[in-house]
Amino acid sequence: VGYSCVLFAWMVAISVRMKTFCPIFLLPSLCFSTYFIALPLSWVQALGLHSSFAVGFPFNIGPFILLFVTKLLIPQSSFVGHLSGILIGYPLAWNLLDWLTPPILLSLLAGLYMMKEDLFVWKIPTFEQQRSGQVDFSSFVPSSQLRSFSLLAVTSSLLFCAVPVSIFIMGPSQIPVRLMHGLIVWSALQGRRCEWILNGNAAHLSSQTDIVNILILSGFYSYCMALYDLCSVAAAAPASSFLFVTSGLSSSRVSIWLVVLSLLVVVEISHWWATLQCLWEMRAAASVLSRFGWDRSTVAKLLGQVGLMRAESAAVVPFSGRAHRLVGDHPVTNTSGGRA
Repeated sequence: VGYSCVLFAWMVAISVRMKTFCPIFLLPSLCFSTYFIALPLSWVQALGLHSSFAVGFPFNIGPFILLFVTKLLIPQSSFVGHLSGILIGYPLAWNLLDWLTPPILLSLLAGLYMMKEDLFVWKIPTFEQQRSGQVDFSSFVPSSQLRSFSLLAVTSSLLFCAVPVSIFIMGPSQIPVRLMHGLIVWSALQGRRCEWILNGNAAHLSSQTDIVNILILSGFYSYCMALYDLCSVAAAAPASSFLFVTSGLSSSRVSIWLVVLSLLVVVEISHWWATLQCLWEMRAAASVLSRFGWDRSTVAKLLGQVGLMRAESAAVVPFSGRAHRLVGDHPVTNTSGGRA
């Protein structure tokens, strides 16, 4: 499925706005009229649709004609891809997808991925054990990992507490987005503790892989939300005076909205960085990287190129048991095992 899928969707959106639509430019006389699929007024009111839909949903068969003509002229074209564009084009043209903003789409995809992969942290065998408070992680966890976990814990807690604040300030459209974000960051926090207990246990390798996937999802979700919130701040800040007039909101509420979004961006980026640090320290992350043909050294090189990680020092060569001596400026190795 390529970009032609998108073109077919926009073709549908254009066709239903025209009285007649001529899909084949070589046959300008082959045109199809747009007609309306009537719905009962009670259905329109029950679905909360605009009053203009009381007339009916506009429909034009032209895109379907072009679908078959394209497949006939170009047999290698994707019939399923073009058909998918047409099918999604009608609800798009009917304004039925106005609610599907990028964050809501992200939350839906994240929820479907969690259900498909069964990434629910409470199903991990050591979930109840790590929540009991009886495990002293400082006794066996390196201090460097505890520092990374502290950043993960602080950012996860802030994002979790920001859920009701975000919904109150930015409106009910943020409910699925922020609730999903809170669930994912909470799962990442709990999963990191579970991984410490499971570390090295071959019997629970699948659970360790699930924890890695949860942390990857948490970092990716936070990164995407940071980009979205940053774009929202960048677009709204210069037009704040316009928002005062058009939205009917007070200047103080718009200012608070901008400040909260700016702070959220900082916390979301920090959480993304914390998940990267934790993933780097987890042994099970190597098995996930291998699916993409990567290893830890490759990732370290990439992170080092963008300045996110210092170059690792050269590995210490183990003692070989052979003696060495200098002859002039060149070292000479005595392979006999005796004195040089």
